[in-house]
Amino acid sequence: MQDRTDRTRRQLILAGIELYARHGIEGVSLRSVNERAGSKNRAAAHYHFKTKEAFVSAIVEFMFDIEQGEIDAFVDQYGRALRGVEAEFFQYIAPILIIDQNRRWGRAGIRFLANLTLSDPKRRSKIWTSTLVNDGEAFIDALGKHLPGADRDGLKLGASFALVNVIFGLAGERAMANTVFGDLSRLDETHQFAALVSYCASGIVAAAETSLQFSKRATHA
Repeated sequence: MQDRTDRTRRQLILAGIELYARHGIEGVSLRSVNERAGSKNRAAAHYHFKTKEAFVSAIVEFMFDIEQGEIDAFVDQYGRALRGVEAEFFQYIAPILIIDQNRRWGRAGIRFLANLTLSDPKRRSKIWTSTLVNDGEAFIDALGKHLPGADRDGLKLGASFALVNVIFGLAGERAMANTVFGDLSRLDETHQFAALVSYCASGIVAAAETSLQFSKRATHA
C-alpha cells in the first residue's frame, strides 16, 4: 500500500513539474495535474497534498532530495579547476546544476523554478529550499573570507541576484543555440558551467564592492 501511495505521489509531482514548467504556477489547477498524471481518482492531488501551496512545496522538496555524495562527485568532476569565490559559488549552486544535468525531468524542473520566482509572493520563498537556506549563512561566511571587508548585506544581495541568474540562465539554455555569436550550445558542460559560474561570481564581487563604496560614502557624508 505504501509503495502504491509513493508511486502515486511521484506521478503527481512529475506531472506538476511538467505542467508548471509549461504554464506557470497560477495557470495550472490540481485537477489538471490529476489528468496529466493519469490518475483514476480525480481528487488524488487534493487527497495527497491538500492544497496547491503544499503541492508546490512537495515538488521543491522532491527536486532537491539529493545525496551529499552526488553533490561531492559533481563538484569534483566539474568544479575542480575553480578557485576562490567561483569555487564557493559552484559548491553552493551544485544542487541546481545537478537537477538540470542529472535528472530526466531536470530541464522542466529548472523552468518550474524560474516560473516559481515569478509567481505569487507567498510562493516565491519556496524556491529557497531548507538546504539552500541552512547553508546560506555558511556560504556568505565563505565569501567573506575571500572578500575581506566586504559588506555582508552586499554579499547577500549579490548572491541572491546570482542565484536567480543561474536559474533563468539554465531555463533559457536553448537560447545559446542561436546567439549573435553563433551556436554556443555545442560547448561541453564544463565550459558552460565555467562561463556561468564566472559570470555570476563576478556579479557577487561587484555587488559587494559597490555596496562597500556606498557605505563608505554614507559614513563620510
